[in-house]
Amino acid sequence: MKKITLLLFCIFLLGCKTQKGKGADSPMGNSPIDTREGIKNTRFFFKEIHRKSKFKSLKINGKIDIETDDFIPTINSTIYIERNKKIWINLSSFFVNIARGLAEKKQFRGYLKVPQKRAIEGDYENLKSILGLDFLDYQALEKLLLGQTFIPVTASDYILTQNSQGYQLSSIRDIQLNTTKNEKYKIEWSYNQLFELEKVKINNLAQTEQIQIIFSNRTDFKGLKLPQNVKIIIKGEKNTAIFIENTKFGDSKMKTPFRIPKNYKKLKIND
Repeated sequence: MKKITLLLFCIFLLGCKTQKGKGADSPMGNSPIDTREGIKNTRFFFKEIHRKSKFKSLKINGKIDIETDDFIPTINSTIYIERNKKIWINLSSFFVNIARGLAEKKQFRGYLKVPQKRAIEGDYENLKSILGLDFLDYQALEKLLLGQTFIPVTASDYILTQNSQGYQLSSIRDIQLNTTKNEKYKIEWSYNQLFELEKVKINNLAQTEQIQIIFSNRTDFKGLKLPQNVKIIIKGEKNTAIFIENTKFGDSKMKTPFRIPKNYKKLKIND
């Protein structure tokens, strides 16, 4: 429960907007090809999935349901992001604030009130160690929130294929996400014909763990394609599913108060 709730500060940040792709008019070609054959000319594809967003601020209201061994009531969420600056998260249940987090370029801070008063504070290397997620940093969190490819991908590490649904990007060698650790991953990305990220699977080969994230039911908000539903499946010693429904989007600036209350115990790696 403790790590799952803190995990929400990190990977549940999936309000996810994406830039519109060029679809069938792109140089990738109109006709689906056999998914067993790799596309040789991948330059346009990588340009599209790495296209930068041009927004100033984004607010997302939603609700979260978690399936795990412990009972967790529906959580209401407010996410506010100022591009390349900060991500603020507030979680509540039954009109009571239960957790809050603030991610900035160089540090992450968060606290939760239930079931015990816990707090986390430090740089992203510390956060990676606590949660066991080697890809975490500010840019990864922001790109997750924007529904973009949040782990660096290069043509030399992946094979790109196409079918009637869109594009599949599959790692052809074990991917090392953290230069200080030897853990390696197999990663698969699925995109639709508009180059919008629909699904990613990240397999930790050392620990036989998998994180799968699925985006669906996109809606247009001021030219941004935002998924209304996000599903996160975590498979490991214990399986967990997180269902996120984004119910309202806005772009007005808002205040982001944050202060870790006194007498909160700092969460450590082995907690």
